[in-house]
Amino acid sequence: MRILFISLLIVTSMSAFAQKRGVIIDIETRVPIGDARLFLSTNKEVDTNYRGEFHIVGDFNSLSIVHPKYLTRKMTCAEMTDTIFLIPIMNELSEVVVWGKKKDISAQFALNPFDLKLASINPNSGINLLGLLGYMFKSHKKEKQQERNKEVLKNY
Repeated sequence: MRILFISLLIVTSMSAFAQKRGVIIDIETRVPIGDARLFLSTNKEVDTNYRGEFHIVGDFNSLSIVHPKYLTRKMTCAEMTDTIFLIPIMNELSEVVVWGKKKDISAQFALNPFDLKLASINPNSGINLLGLLGYMFKSHKKEKQQERNKEVLKNY
């Protein structure tokens, strides 16, 4: 009876060592990753639950952790801890080309006949008194703004 009890104790303790539990977490946000898949070297697959937790029963040598939004991580059983971090995949576009057509703005603005006459006048067809006054009494704001812009670019 004693030998049977000792052998039963040894067998259950061996099976306890063959179990691994853990959680898979995003390394940047520290949020558990659900629906990650663990591929074991024994051709078994284990999925994480919505809290990122997994439970592996049985012996294995290595495993691969796969999730579509994260880099695949491969590790041995000795390297495995109870918390495993995954690195998110950064998708970047190298170049974007935007194509389009010029929008017809005449349909957006309903002009009355007087505005249509004003719009049809060629500004180069005569003397522009307001333009002449603006030229004579030229404001120095534009020059000051250009100087400020040069100074900002110089110190940039």
